[in-house]
Amino acid sequence: MNGEEAVLAYRRQQVETASPAQLVVMLYDGCIRHCRAAQEAIAREGRDAAARHLLKAQDIVSELMACLNLDAGGEIATRLLRLYEYMYRRLVLANVRKDASAVREVEGLLVGLRDAWAQVASTPPATMQPASDRGAGPVA
Repeated sequence: MNGEEAVLAYRRQQVETASPAQLVVMLYDGCIRHCRAAQEAIAREGRDAAARHLLKAQDIVSELMACLNLDAGGEIATRLLRLYEYMYRRLVLANVRKDASAVREVEGLLVGLRDAWAQVASTPPATMQPASDRGAGPVA
């Protein structure tokens, strides 16, 4: 197994053994990483690279929207959906205009949400409500 294969195997294991909250944190981490890379690409006028990173960030925000359980999550899930929709629109606009300030805005929103989810993910399972009481899946 070469180095690249080892990294991929490690990442696969991380995903396969992660809790739903940890998976959401991983999504945030990836989206933040792509937002930062897009900003760097915009700064150096790498339009193609910026577009690739912004499209990946849009895909991740779409996945966060798809993960929402609006029935179980109630008002919080509905507000998150609205926020994700806003972020998605800002990323599309940033991609069309190569607008680093729009990407920075989305990154700031993501960092705040990521920190909150990281706290949830680090909460010991015994202190969390059982999954059967919450409904299926995370409320992302």
